[in-house]
Amino acid sequence: MPIASSQKPERHKRTKTSGIYYSVGSSGRKTFEVRFTDATGKRRFETVGSFEQAKARLAEVNGRTSKGEVVGNTTVTLADLLPGWRALREVSVKPRTRETEEGNVRLHIEPRWARAKVRDISKNAITTWINGLARKDGKPMNCGTRSLVLAQLSSILDYAVDENILASNPCKALSRKAKPKQVKYEYRVLADGELNLLLEGVSRRREWLAPIIRLTAFTGLRLGEV
Repeated sequence: MPIASSQKPERHKRTKTSGIYYSVGSSGRKTFEVRFTDATGKRRFETVGSFEQAKARLAEVNGRTSKGEVVGNTTVTLADLLPGWRALREVSVKPRTRETEEGNVRLHIEPRWARAKVRDISKNAITTWINGLARKDGKPMNCGTRSLVLAQLSSILDYAVDENILASNPCKALSRKAKPKQVKYEYRVLADGELNLLLEGVSRRREWLAPIIRLTAFTGLRLGEV
């Protein structure tokens, strides 16, 4: 029954079940909560919905606590993690690697996961997302790039585990079949005349690419150096 409009909302009211509370909003809607102590020693209330959901969550929390496992902060989003993760990468990886990582985070990870609560990121959701990634032009992304993007998400979630926000990294739970497979390409040396044919073909469709190929062929530089 909705509470009267003149009555103040109630928060964190005890139920007959120890560890389960409820709050009533201004609309009169009752939601149940579980109280637990997180890894920092701070007591938190987690809103879970129905009483049955609260009992299930309480059982999970108590089970983890009895095993000495971390009960993560349930309110942290992936966006909350990024500043700390970026600061760590600033001192642990090379600038060029950070540039690549930041591009993948901005283009592929943040649009999907920035607002997601870290505890709600499941391995099934990750599998669906990684298999559906596409390039800027809308074409399917190759396996090598998808594998790299997945590694970056895994790195962020590893950071969450290290900070006692997550108990485990769901990326690490993916089966081998679910993970993108790195493709190894065979290489060969161009035969006499093939370089000229390649340059002619490229010049007709991708004129800007011809100088890059020519410089690579005649100097032996690595692609990053070119």
